[in-house]
Amino acid sequence: MSSRKKKPASIFAYMMKILAIGLLVILAGGVLVLAVPLFDIFGILKVPEYSGGPNLSKIEKQIEASDDSDYSGIDTSVLGEKGYFEILDSGGRILYTGKNTGKKSYAPYMIKYIPETDHSIYIDFSEFVDNGENMYLLSIQNYDNKDEKKKGNLVQIFKEDGSIVFSSDNGDSSKISAEEFSYIKAHADVQFGRFYGKKMVREKKVFKNPDGDERAAIFHFESPYVQYKKEENRVYHIRNTFIVIYLIYILLVILIATVTFYRKLKKPLITLKTALEEVTTGKKVEVDSEVETREISQVLDAFNSMEDRLEKMDAEREKAREERNTALADISHDLKTPITVIGGYADALRDGIIPMEDSHRYLDIISQKAKTMSELITQFSDYSRFENPKFKISRGKGDLAEYLRAYMAKRFNELSVLGFQVDTDIPEEQIPFDFDQSQMKRVFENIISNSVKYTKPGTVIYVSMKCDDRTIEIIMGDNGPGVSPELKSKLFEPFTVGDQSRKSGKGTGLGLSIAKKIVEAHGGTIEPEDEIDGKKGLYYRICFPK
Repeated sequence: MSSRKKKPASIFAYMMKILAIGLLVILAGGVLVLAVPLFDIFGILKVPEYSGGPNLSKIEKQIEASDDSDYSGIDTSVLGEKGYFEILDSGGRILYTGKNTGKKSYAPYMIKYIPETDHSIYIDFSEFVDNGENMYLLSIQNYDNKDEKKKGNLVQIFKEDGSIVFSSDNGDSSKISAEEFSYIKAHADVQFGRFYGKKMVREKKVFKNPDGDERAAIFHFESPYVQYKKEENRVYHIRNTFIVIYLIYILLVILIATVTFYRKLKKPLITLKTALEEVTTGKKVEVDSEVETREISQVLDAFNSMEDRLEKMDAEREKAREERNTALADISHDLKTPITVIGGYADALRDGIIPMEDSHRYLDIISQKAKTMSELITQFSDYSRFENPKFKISRGKGDLAEYLRAYMAKRFNELSVLGFQVDTDIPEEQIPFDFDQSQMKRVFENIISNSVKYTKPGTVIYVSMKCDDRTIEIIMGDNGPGVSPELKSKLFEPFTVGDQSRKSGKGTGLGLSIAKKIVEAHGGTIEPEDEIDGKKGLYYRICFPK
Protein backbone atom coordinates (compact mmCIF):
# COMPACT_ATOMS: atom_id res chain seq x y z
CA MET A 1 0.00 0.00 0.00
CA SER A 2 1.59 3.29 -1.11
CA SER A 3 1.59 6.20 1.28
CA ARG A 4 0.46 9.53 -0.12
CA LYS A 5 2.24 12.72 0.80
CA LYS A 6 0.11 14.82 3.10
CA LYS A 7 -0.90 18.06 1.43
CA PRO A 8 0.21 21.00 3.59
CA ALA A 9 -2.29 23.66 4.62
CA SER A 10 -1.98 27.33 3.77
CA ILE A 11 -0.48 29.79 6.26
CA PHE A 12 -3.97 31.23 6.76
CA ALA A 13 -5.44 27.78 7.47
CA TYR A 14 -2.57 26.99 9.83
CA MET A 15 -3.14 30.29 11.65
CA MET A 16 -6.86 29.49 11.90
CA LYS A 17 -5.99 26.06 13.29
CA ILE A 18 -3.79 27.56 16.00
CA LEU A 19 -6.42 30.22 16.68
CA ALA A 20 -9.17 27.59 17.00
CA ILE A 21 -7.08 25.52 19.41
CA GLY A 22 -6.25 28.67 21.38
CA LEU A 23 -9.93 29.66 21.56
CA LEU A 24 -10.88 26.17 22.77
CA VAL A 25 -8.21 26.36 25.46
CA ILE A 26 -9.38 29.86 26.41
CA LEU A 27 -13.01 28.70 26.60
CA ALA A 28 -11.95 25.74 28.70
CA GLY A 29 -10.17 28.14 31.01
CA GLY A 30 -13.33 30.25 31.08
CA VAL A 31 -14.62 27.84 33.71
CA LEU A 32 -12.59 29.94 36.15
CA VAL A 33 -14.72 32.96 35.38
CA LEU A 34 -17.97 30.99 35.08
CA ALA A 35 -17.25 29.58 38.50
CA VAL A 36 -17.77 33.02 40.09
CA PRO A 37 -21.50 33.30 39.32
CA LEU A 38 -21.90 29.62 40.20
CA PHE A 39 -20.30 30.35 43.56
CA ASP A 40 -22.79 33.19 43.95
CA ILE A 41 -25.68 30.80 43.27
CA PHE A 42 -24.48 28.36 45.90
CA GLY A 43 -23.60 31.18 48.30
CA ILE A 44 -19.87 30.42 48.35
CA LEU A 45 -18.83 33.88 47.17
CA LYS A 46 -22.08 35.72 47.77
CA VAL A 47 -21.81 39.09 49.49
CA PRO A 48 -24.00 38.92 52.65
CA GLU A 49 -26.65 41.56 53.12
CA TYR A 50 -25.93 44.28 55.62
CA SER A 51 -27.48 43.14 58.90
CA GLY A 52 -27.42 46.45 60.77
CA GLY A 53 -25.33 45.04 63.61
CA PRO A 54 -26.16 43.20 66.83
CA ASN A 55 -29.54 43.38 68.55
CA LEU A 56 -28.74 44.70 72.02
CA SER A 57 -32.24 44.48 73.52
CA LYS A 58 -31.53 41.20 75.34
CA ILE A 59 -28.26 42.33 76.92
CA GLU A 60 -29.88 45.67 77.81
CA LYS A 61 -32.59 43.86 79.77
CA GLN A 62 -30.02 41.70 81.56
CA ILE A 63 -28.03 44.81 82.54
CA GLU A 64 -31.13 46.69 83.72
CA ALA A 65 -32.09 43.76 85.95
CA SER A 66 -28.66 43.51 87.56
CA ASP A 67 -27.30 45.51 90.47
CA ASP A 68 -23.92 47.20 90.44
CA SER A 69 -22.13 44.16 91.87
CA ASP A 70 -23.48 41.53 89.48
CA TYR A 71 -22.56 42.41 85.81
CA SER A 72 -19.86 39.79 85.27
CA GLY A 73 -22.30 36.98 84.55
CA ILE A 74 -24.00 38.73 81.64
CA ASP A 75 -23.62 37.00 78.26
CA THR A 76 -21.66 39.34 75.90
CA SER A 77 -21.50 37.00 72.89
CA VAL A 78 -23.83 39.35 70.98
CA LEU A 79 -21.04 41.99 71.09
CA GLY A 80 -18.64 39.75 69.25
CA GLU A 81 -15.19 38.41 70.05
CA LYS A 82 -13.69 41.83 70.78
CA GLY A 83 -16.83 43.36 72.26
CA TYR A 84 -17.44 44.38 75.87
CA PHE A 85 -19.53 46.84 77.87
CA GLU A 86 -18.97 49.38 80.64
CA ILE A 87 -21.33 50.63 83.36
CA LEU A 88 -21.10 54.33 84.33
CA ASP A 89 -22.76 56.18 87.18
CA SER A 90 -24.52 59.50 86.67
CA GLY A 91 -21.22 61.36 87.01
CA GLY A 92 -19.49 59.32 84.30
CA ARG A 93 -17.36 57.22 86.65
CA ILE A 94 -16.78 53.65 85.49
CA LEU A 95 -18.37 51.15 87.89
CA TYR A 96 -17.75 48.07 85.75
CA THR A 97 -15.80 47.24 82.58
CA GLY A 98 -15.54 44.00 80.68
CA LYS A 99 -12.06 45.01 79.44
CA ASN A 100 -9.39 46.73 81.49
CA THR A 101 -8.43 49.78 79.43
CA GLY A 102 -7.10 51.81 82.36
CA LYS A 103 -9.79 54.37 81.87
CA LYS A 104 -11.55 55.51 85.07
CA SER A 105 -14.34 57.74 83.85
CA TYR A 106 -15.99 59.58 80.95
CA ALA A 107 -16.49 63.32 80.83
CA PRO A 108 -20.13 64.35 80.43
CA TYR A 109 -19.50 65.85 76.97
CA MET A 110 -17.98 62.52 75.84
CA ILE A 111 -21.12 60.70 76.88
CA LYS A 112 -23.15 63.36 75.10
CA TYR A 113 -21.62 62.44 71.75
CA ILE A 114 -22.03 58.66 72.16
CA PRO A 115 -25.17 57.67 70.22
CA GLU A 116 -28.04 55.73 71.74
CA THR A 117 -28.23 52.02 70.95
CA ASP A 118 -30.84 52.65 68.29
CA HIS A 119 -29.20 55.74 66.74
CA SER A 120 -26.07 56.97 64.93
CA ILE A 121 -24.88 60.56 64.93
CA TYR A 122 -22.86 62.76 62.59
CA ILE A 123 -20.99 65.84 63.84
CA ASP A 124 -20.64 68.75 61.42
CA PHE A 125 -18.37 71.54 62.67
CA SER A 126 -17.51 74.70 60.74
CA GLU A 127 -15.99 78.11 61.42
CA PHE A 128 -17.15 81.49 60.12
CA VAL A 129 -16.70 85.22 60.88
CA ASP A 130 -19.56 87.44 62.09
CA ASN A 131 -18.89 91.16 62.56
CA GLY A 132 -15.18 90.54 62.76
CA GLU A 133 -15.57 87.84 65.41
CA ASN A 134 -14.80 84.14 64.94
CA MET A 135 -17.91 82.04 65.32
CA TYR A 136 -18.45 78.25 65.21
CA LEU A 137 -21.40 76.22 63.96
CA LEU A 138 -22.03 72.78 65.46
CA SER A 139 -24.60 70.41 63.92
CA ILE A 140 -25.31 67.02 65.44
CA GLN A 141 -27.53 64.83 63.26
CA ASN A 142 -29.22 61.70 64.61
CA TYR A 143 -30.09 58.73 62.40
CA ASP A 144 -32.12 55.61 63.11
CA ASN A 145 -30.01 52.46 62.92
CA LYS A 146 -32.77 50.50 61.18
CA ASP A 147 -33.47 52.68 58.17
CA GLU A 148 -30.80 55.42 58.43
CA LYS A 149 -33.51 58.08 58.48
CA LYS A 150 -32.80 61.33 60.30
CA LYS A 151 -34.46 61.38 63.73
CA GLY A 152 -33.24 64.66 65.08
CA ASN A 153 -30.83 67.51 64.68
CA LEU A 154 -29.04 69.72 67.20
CA VAL A 155 -27.65 73.04 65.95
CA GLN A 156 -25.52 75.31 68.12
CA ILE A 157 -23.55 78.48 67.41
CA PHE A 158 -20.87 79.57 69.89
CA LYS A 159 -17.96 81.93 70.18
CA GLU A 160 -14.22 81.41 70.59
CA ASP A 161 -14.60 81.31 74.40
CA GLY A 162 -17.29 78.61 74.19
CA SER A 163 -20.29 80.79 75.04
CA ILE A 164 -23.38 79.55 73.20
CA VAL A 165 -25.08 82.19 71.05
CA PHE A 166 -27.78 79.91 69.67
CA SER A 167 -29.02 76.36 70.43
CA SER A 168 -31.89 74.60 68.70
CA ASP A 169 -32.80 72.57 71.81
CA ASN A 170 -33.24 75.62 74.07
CA GLY A 171 -31.00 73.96 76.64
CA ASP A 172 -30.01 75.48 79.95
CA SER A 173 -26.29 75.49 79.22
CA SER A 174 -24.95 78.83 78.02
CA LYS A 175 -21.35 77.80 77.50
CA ILE A 176 -19.30 74.77 76.58
CA SER A 177 -16.05 73.90 78.28
CA ALA A 178 -12.68 74.23 76.66
CA GLU A 179 -12.29 70.43 76.80
CA GLU A 180 -15.62 69.92 74.98
CA PHE A 181 -14.67 72.61 72.46
CA SER A 182 -11.38 70.79 71.73
CA TYR A 183 -13.18 67.45 71.53
CA ILE A 184 -15.70 68.86 69.02
CA LYS A 185 -12.93 70.34 66.85
CA ALA A 186 -11.02 67.02 66.93
CA HIS A 187 -14.11 65.06 65.85
CA ALA A 188 -15.47 67.48 63.27
CA ASP A 189 -16.93 65.72 60.23
CA VAL A 190 -16.74 62.37 62.07
CA GLN A 191 -19.52 59.80 62.13
CA PHE A 192 -20.36 57.89 65.27
CA GLY A 193 -22.47 54.78 64.86
CA ARG A 194 -23.00 51.45 63.19
CA PHE A 195 -23.22 52.77 59.63
CA TYR A 196 -19.79 54.34 59.58
CA GLY A 197 -16.23 53.31 59.06
CA LYS A 198 -14.70 52.96 62.55
CA LYS A 199 -13.46 49.54 63.55
CA MET A 200 -15.10 49.66 66.97
CA VAL A 201 -18.52 51.20 67.65
CA ARG A 202 -19.69 52.71 70.92
CA GLU A 203 -23.36 52.96 71.84
CA LYS A 204 -24.96 53.93 75.11
CA LYS A 205 -28.10 53.00 77.00
CA VAL A 206 -29.19 55.18 79.95
CA PHE A 207 -31.24 53.23 82.51
CA LYS A 208 -32.00 52.90 86.21
CA ASN A 209 -30.85 49.92 88.20
CA PRO A 210 -33.10 47.99 90.59
CA ASP A 211 -32.11 50.45 93.35
CA GLY A 212 -33.37 53.39 91.24
CA ASP A 213 -29.94 54.82 90.58
CA GLU A 214 -29.26 56.29 87.12
CA ARG A 215 -26.71 54.35 85.12
CA ALA A 216 -25.33 54.37 81.61
CA ALA A 217 -24.21 51.21 79.76
CA ILE A 218 -21.53 51.83 77.14
CA PHE A 219 -21.40 48.97 74.59
CA HIS A 220 -18.22 48.39 72.56
CA PHE A 221 -18.46 46.08 69.54
CA GLU A 222 -16.97 45.69 66.09
CA SER A 223 -18.62 47.91 63.50
CA PRO A 224 -21.12 45.84 61.51
CA TYR A 225 -20.51 48.15 58.56
CA VAL A 226 -16.76 47.51 58.72
CA GLN A 227 -17.40 43.77 58.97
CA TYR A 228 -19.79 44.00 56.01
CA LYS A 229 -17.25 45.95 53.91
CA LYS A 230 -14.51 43.54 54.93
CA GLU A 231 -16.56 40.56 53.72
CA GLU A 232 -17.58 42.43 50.58
CA ASN A 233 -13.96 43.30 49.82
CA ARG A 234 -12.95 39.69 50.40
CA VAL A 235 -15.52 38.45 47.90
CA TYR A 236 -14.61 41.12 45.34
CA HIS A 237 -10.93 40.35 45.85
CA ILE A 238 -11.55 36.66 45.10
CA ARG A 239 -13.63 37.57 42.05
CA ASN A 240 -10.99 39.96 40.78
CA THR A 241 -8.32 37.35 41.42
CA PHE A 242 -10.25 34.90 39.23
CA ILE A 243 -10.49 37.51 36.47
CA VAL A 244 -6.79 38.44 36.69
CA ILE A 245 -5.82 34.75 36.63
CA TYR A 246 -8.03 34.26 33.58
CA LEU A 247 -6.53 37.28 31.80
CA ILE A 248 -3.03 35.98 32.54
CA TYR A 249 -4.17 32.60 31.28
CA ILE A 250 -5.41 34.17 28.02
CA LEU A 251 -2.11 36.03 27.58
CA LEU A 252 -0.18 32.79 28.12
CA VAL A 253 -2.33 30.99 25.53
CA ILE A 254 -1.76 33.82 23.03
CA LEU A 255 1.98 33.79 23.79
CA ILE A 256 2.23 30.02 23.36
CA ALA A 257 0.22 30.18 20.10
CA THR A 258 2.45 33.00 18.80
CA VAL A 259 5.66 31.19 19.72
CA THR A 260 4.36 27.96 18.14
CA PHE A 261 3.45 29.75 14.91
CA TYR A 262 6.79 31.60 14.90
CA ARG A 263 8.80 28.41 15.39
CA LYS A 264 6.87 26.60 12.66
CA LEU A 265 7.74 29.39 10.22
CA LYS A 266 11.23 30.09 11.51
CA LYS A 267 12.64 26.57 11.14
CA PRO A 268 12.06 26.15 7.35
CA LEU A 269 13.08 29.76 6.69
CA ILE A 270 16.38 29.25 8.53
CA THR A 271 16.86 26.04 6.54
CA LEU A 272 16.25 27.98 3.32
CA LYS A 273 18.63 30.77 4.40
CA THR A 274 21.37 28.22 5.16
CA ALA A 275 20.76 26.49 1.83
CA LEU A 276 21.02 29.80 -0.07
CA GLU A 277 24.29 30.59 1.68
CA GLU A 278 25.66 27.18 0.68
CA VAL A 279 24.48 27.63 -2.91
CA THR A 280 26.51 30.85 -3.15
CA THR A 281 29.61 28.81 -2.29
CA GLY A 282 28.90 26.40 -5.17
CA LYS A 283 27.50 23.52 -3.12
CA LYS A 284 24.47 21.51 -4.23
CA VAL A 285 21.77 21.58 -1.57
CA GLU A 286 18.31 20.04 -1.45
CA VAL A 287 15.91 21.10 1.31
CA ASP A 288 13.03 19.12 2.76
CA SER A 289 9.79 20.73 1.56
CA GLU A 290 7.49 18.62 3.76
CA VAL A 291 6.36 21.37 6.12
CA GLU A 292 2.96 22.24 7.57
CA THR A 293 2.31 25.42 5.57
CA ARG A 294 1.63 25.32 1.82
CA GLU A 295 3.25 28.67 0.97
CA ILE A 296 6.52 27.76 2.72
CA SER A 297 6.40 24.32 1.07
CA GLN A 298 5.98 26.00 -2.33
CA VAL A 299 8.97 28.27 -1.64
CA LEU A 300 11.11 25.26 -0.67
CA ASP A 301 9.91 23.33 -3.75
CA ALA A 302 10.77 26.35 -5.89
CA PHE A 303 14.24 26.42 -4.32
CA ASN A 304 14.75 22.72 -5.10
CA SER A 305 13.53 23.31 -8.68
CA MET A 306 15.88 26.27 -8.99
CA GLU A 307 18.73 24.12 -7.72
CA ASP A 308 17.88 21.44 -10.29
CA ARG A 309 17.72 24.05 -13.05
CA LEU A 310 21.03 25.54 -11.98
CA GLU A 311 22.60 22.09 -12.03
CA LYS A 312 21.13 21.43 -15.47
CA MET A 313 22.32 24.82 -16.70
CA ASP A 314 25.81 24.11 -15.36
CA ALA A 315 25.80 20.78 -17.20
CA GLU A 316 24.54 22.43 -20.39
CA ARG A 317 27.09 25.23 -20.03
CA GLU A 318 29.87 22.70 -19.57
CA LYS A 319 28.63 20.72 -22.55
CA ALA A 320 28.40 23.90 -24.63
CA ARG A 321 31.92 24.81 -23.57
CA GLU A 322 33.19 21.41 -24.67
CA GLU A 323 31.33 21.66 -27.98
CA ARG A 324 32.64 25.20 -28.46
CA ASN A 325 36.18 24.01 -27.82
CA THR A 326 35.68 21.17 -30.28
CA ALA A 327 34.19 23.56 -32.84
CA LEU A 328 37.00 26.03 -32.32
CA ALA A 329 39.49 23.23 -32.85
CA ASP A 330 37.67 22.26 -36.06
CA ILE A 331 37.53 25.90 -37.17
CA SER A 332 41.22 26.28 -36.41
CA HIS A 333 41.83 23.24 -38.54
CA ASP A 334 39.59 24.63 -41.31
CA LEU A 335 41.52 27.90 -41.22
CA LYS A 336 44.89 26.22 -40.92
CA THR A 337 44.34 24.03 -44.00
CA PRO A 338 43.68 26.84 -46.50
CA ILE A 339 46.37 28.98 -44.90
CA THR A 340 48.86 26.13 -45.31
CA VAL A 341 47.77 25.58 -48.93
CA ILE A 342 47.89 29.29 -49.73
CA GLY A 343 51.31 29.65 -48.09
CA GLY A 344 52.71 26.55 -49.78
CA TYR A 345 51.42 27.42 -53.25
CA ALA A 346 52.50 31.03 -52.94
CA ASP A 347 56.04 29.96 -51.98
CA ALA A 348 56.13 27.51 -54.87
CA LEU A 349 55.04 30.18 -57.36
CA ARG A 350 57.57 32.65 -55.93
CA ASP A 351 60.43 30.16 -56.11
CA GLY A 352 59.53 29.09 -59.65
CA ILE A 353 58.89 25.48 -58.66
CA ILE A 354 55.49 25.45 -60.42
CA PRO A 355 55.71 25.71 -64.22
CA MET A 356 54.25 28.86 -65.71
CA GLU A 357 51.64 26.91 -67.69
CA ASP A 358 50.22 25.53 -64.38
CA SER A 359 50.34 28.80 -62.46
CA HIS A 360 46.71 29.79 -63.27
CA ARG A 361 45.38 26.52 -61.83
CA TYR A 362 47.30 27.06 -58.55
CA LEU A 363 46.25 30.69 -58.37
CA ASP A 364 42.60 29.54 -58.66
CA ILE A 365 43.18 27.19 -55.72
CA ILE A 366 44.73 30.02 -53.69
CA SER A 367 41.74 32.25 -54.53
CA GLN A 368 39.25 29.52 -53.53
CA LYS A 369 40.99 28.91 -50.21
CA ALA A 370 41.08 32.65 -49.52
CA LYS A 371 37.30 32.84 -50.11
CA THR A 372 36.78 29.91 -47.72
CA MET A 373 38.79 31.73 -45.05
CA SER A 374 36.83 34.92 -45.72
CA GLU A 375 33.52 33.07 -45.29
CA LEU A 376 34.66 31.56 -41.99
CA ILE A 377 35.82 34.90 -40.63
CA THR A 378 32.62 36.62 -41.83
CA GLN A 379 30.45 34.07 -40.00
CA PHE A 380 32.38 34.63 -36.78
CA SER A 381 32.03 38.37 -37.17
CA ASP A 382 28.31 38.15 -37.94
CA TYR A 383 27.59 35.85 -35.00
CA SER A 384 29.38 38.25 -32.64
CA ARG A 385 27.36 41.13 -34.08
CA PHE A 386 24.06 39.28 -33.71
CA GLU A 387 24.91 38.36 -30.12
CA ASN A 388 25.18 42.04 -29.24
CA PRO A 389 21.97 43.25 -27.52
CA LYS A 390 22.22 46.50 -29.52
CA PHE A 391 21.91 44.62 -32.84
CA LYS A 392 18.99 45.86 -34.97
CA ILE A 393 17.84 44.97 -38.46
CA SER A 394 16.96 47.54 -41.11
CA ARG A 395 13.44 46.66 -42.27
CA GLY A 396 11.67 47.96 -45.35
CA LYS A 397 8.42 47.18 -47.15
CA GLY A 398 8.62 44.62 -49.91
CA ASP A 399 7.06 41.59 -51.62
CA LEU A 400 8.45 38.58 -49.75
CA ALA A 401 7.12 36.10 -52.33
CA GLU A 402 8.80 37.94 -55.21
CA TYR A 403 12.02 38.23 -53.19
CA LEU A 404 12.09 34.45 -52.51
CA ARG A 405 11.32 33.64 -56.20
CA ALA A 406 14.18 35.89 -57.34
CA TYR A 407 16.59 34.32 -54.85
CA MET A 408 15.77 30.75 -55.93
CA ALA A 409 16.03 31.75 -59.58
CA LYS A 410 19.59 32.96 -59.01
CA ARG A 411 20.51 29.73 -57.19
CA PHE A 412 18.78 27.38 -59.65
CA ASN A 413 21.59 26.98 -62.17
CA GLU A 414 24.24 26.61 -59.47
CA LEU A 415 22.26 23.93 -57.67
CA SER A 416 21.55 22.09 -60.91
CA VAL A 417 25.23 22.06 -61.82
CA LEU A 418 26.03 20.60 -58.40
CA GLY A 419 23.54 17.80 -59.10
CA PHE A 420 20.66 18.91 -56.83
CA GLN A 421 17.01 19.04 -57.86
CA VAL A 422 14.94 22.08 -56.95
CA ASP A 423 11.22 21.94 -56.15
CA THR A 424 9.51 25.28 -55.43
CA ASP A 425 5.94 26.21 -54.59
CA ILE A 426 5.82 30.01 -54.26
CA PRO A 427 2.54 31.89 -54.92
CA GLU A 428 2.39 34.40 -57.77
CA GLU A 429 0.42 37.00 -55.81
CA GLN A 430 2.13 39.62 -53.73
CA ILE A 431 2.84 38.92 -50.06
CA PRO A 432 3.77 42.29 -48.54
CA PHE A 433 6.07 42.20 -45.52
CA ASP A 434 8.49 44.53 -43.73
CA PHE A 435 11.88 42.81 -43.78
CA ASP A 436 15.63 43.40 -44.04
CA GLN A 437 16.49 42.04 -47.52
CA SER A 438 20.19 41.49 -46.91
CA GLN A 439 19.60 39.68 -43.62
CA MET A 440 16.71 37.60 -45.03
CA LYS A 441 19.05 36.50 -47.82
CA ARG A 442 21.46 35.19 -45.16
CA VAL A 443 18.66 33.05 -43.71
CA PHE A 444 17.93 31.51 -47.10
CA GLU A 445 21.67 31.13 -47.91
CA ASN A 446 22.48 29.38 -44.63
CA ILE A 447 19.63 26.85 -45.01
CA ILE A 448 20.31 26.09 -48.69
CA SER A 449 24.08 25.94 -48.05
CA ASN A 450 23.49 23.37 -45.31
CA SER A 451 21.51 21.20 -47.73
CA VAL A 452 24.33 21.44 -50.28
CA LYS A 453 27.03 20.87 -47.68
CA TYR A 454 25.47 17.94 -45.81
CA THR A 455 23.60 15.99 -48.52
CA LYS A 456 24.62 14.16 -51.68
CA PRO A 457 23.91 15.14 -55.31
CA GLY A 458 20.46 14.00 -56.42
CA THR A 459 18.85 15.33 -53.25
CA VAL A 460 15.70 17.41 -53.80
CA ILE A 461 15.87 20.89 -52.29
CA TYR A 462 12.31 22.01 -51.48
CA VAL A 463 11.13 25.62 -51.04
CA SER A 464 7.51 26.73 -50.53
CA MET A 465 5.57 29.72 -49.22
CA LYS A 466 1.96 30.25 -48.19
CA CYS A 467 0.08 32.70 -46.03
CA ASP A 468 -3.24 33.25 -44.32
CA ASP A 469 -4.80 36.20 -42.55
CA ARG A 470 -2.28 36.12 -39.72
CA THR A 471 0.87 34.22 -40.74
CA ILE A 472 3.40 33.92 -43.55
CA GLU A 473 4.89 30.42 -43.67
CA ILE A 474 8.07 29.43 -45.55
CA ILE A 475 9.30 25.83 -45.83
CA MET A 476 12.95 25.26 -46.84
CA GLY A 477 14.90 22.01 -46.70
CA ASP A 478 15.79 18.76 -48.41
CA ASN A 479 14.72 15.15 -48.60
CA GLY A 480 18.13 13.96 -47.46
CA PRO A 481 18.82 11.51 -44.60
CA GLY A 482 17.78 14.05 -41.97
CA VAL A 483 19.42 14.24 -38.55
CA SER A 484 19.28 12.29 -35.31
CA PRO A 485 16.76 13.40 -32.62
CA GLU A 486 19.67 14.40 -30.40
CA LEU A 487 21.13 16.71 -33.03
CA LYS A 488 17.71 18.01 -34.05
CA SER A 489 17.14 19.34 -30.51
CA LYS A 490 20.23 21.55 -30.74
CA LEU A 491 20.42 22.49 -34.42
CA PHE A 492 20.19 26.20 -33.63
CA GLU A 493 22.82 26.16 -30.91
CA PRO A 494 26.14 27.82 -31.84
CA PHE A 495 28.96 25.56 -33.12
CA THR A 496 26.59 22.67 -33.90
CA VAL A 497 27.72 20.71 -36.97
CA GLY A 498 26.26 17.72 -38.86
CA ASP A 499 26.40 14.15 -37.62
CA GLN A 500 27.40 10.94 -39.38
CA SER A 501 23.97 10.46 -41.01
CA ARG A 502 24.67 13.40 -43.29
CA LYS A 503 27.71 14.18 -45.48
CA SER A 504 30.95 14.56 -43.54
CA GLY A 505 31.65 18.12 -44.63
CA LYS A 506 31.94 20.51 -41.66
CA GLY A 507 31.52 24.22 -41.14
CA THR A 508 31.57 26.60 -38.23
CA GLY A 509 28.23 25.45 -36.83
CA LEU A 510 27.06 29.08 -36.72
CA GLY A 511 24.90 29.29 -39.86
CA LEU A 512 21.60 28.08 -38.40
CA SER A 513 22.20 29.95 -35.14
CA ILE A 514 22.60 33.18 -37.15
CA ALA A 515 19.50 32.33 -39.20
CA LYS A 516 17.43 31.85 -36.05
CA LYS A 517 18.50 35.20 -34.63
CA ILE A 518 17.60 36.97 -37.89
CA VAL A 519 14.18 35.30 -38.04
CA GLU A 520 13.46 36.18 -34.40
CA ALA A 521 14.58 39.78 -35.04
CA HIS A 522 11.74 39.88 -37.61
CA GLY A 523 9.31 38.62 -34.93
CA GLY A 524 9.17 35.14 -36.42
CA THR A 525 9.97 31.55 -35.47
CA ILE A 526 11.96 28.76 -37.09
CA GLU A 527 11.59 25.06 -36.26
CA PRO A 528 13.05 21.88 -37.80
CA GLU A 529 10.67 19.26 -39.26
CA ASP A 530 11.32 15.59 -40.21
CA GLU A 531 8.50 15.44 -42.76
CA ILE A 532 6.54 17.87 -44.94
CA ASP A 533 3.53 16.74 -46.98
CA GLY A 534 4.70 13.12 -46.82
CA LYS A 535 8.26 13.97 -47.86
CA LYS A 536 10.83 12.89 -45.27
CA GLY A 537 14.13 14.68 -44.73
CA LEU A 538 15.16 17.82 -42.89
CA TYR A 539 13.00 20.90 -43.39
CA TYR A 540 12.77 24.26 -41.63
CA ARG A 541 9.37 25.86 -41.03
CA ILE A 542 9.72 29.66 -40.83
CA CYS A 543 6.70 31.65 -39.69
CA PHE A 544 6.32 35.45 -39.68
CA PRO A 545 3.35 37.39 -38.31
CA LYS A 546 1.63 39.52 -40.95
